[in-house]
Amino acid sequence: FRECRGAADGQCVACPPGNFKSVSGPEECSECPGCPPGQFRSECGAAQAGSCESCSAGSFKPTGGAEACSECMGCNPGWQRTGCNATSPGLCTACPGRSFKASTGIEPCAACAGCPAGEHREGCAGSSPGRCTA
Repeated sequence: FRECRGAADGQCVACPPGNFKSVSGPEECSECPGCPPGQFRSECGAAQAGSCESCSAGSFKPTGGAEACSECMGCNPGWQRTGCNATSPGLCTACPGRSFKASTGIEPCAACAGCPAGEHREGCAGSSPGRCTA
């Protein structure tokens, strides 16, 4: 919808981004309402207030309000992101024993791979997948 109050020459103007107006008439546009922690406002504008939707996997919003969800940040090699959920960015924690992560990113640590019969894996920890030795 359009806002007509204060418009030059009686012209109505579209509601600005982040605002809506669900009824016709001279009323001003209203600001899109905020959402609780862990949710963001979707499809607010023109004639509708939109709705609150949950942050997608890998993103979070710790406080209520109109801001969007933020992406959980990746961790350095040897570390993985744990506890990232709709309301928390989580923490980088070291890869647990018998696992590793060789690159920076959001992916979890991977389990150390097995070796052929007669060999065992050495050095699999932190950022190294190790290697099979006899």
